[in-house]
Amino acid sequence: MFGGWGIFEDDNVYEAAVRARVLEAPLLEKVKEPLSAIKPMKAVFGNGICDLAPRIRIS
Repeated sequence: MFGGWGIFEDDNVYEAAVRARVLEAPLLEKVKEPLSAIKPMKAVFGNGICDLAPRIRIS
């Protein structure tokens, strides 16, 4: 199973990934067809979450 999230009203995960610039364009083009078939889930976006990000440390 594979999924994706988008804070915009994108039609598919490929469009959401392009808009978010999660990968370089040539890499996204290689997986355009399968990503285009997936409808993104709605993402949560807000300053409270962004404020928390600098405090999270992954070791």
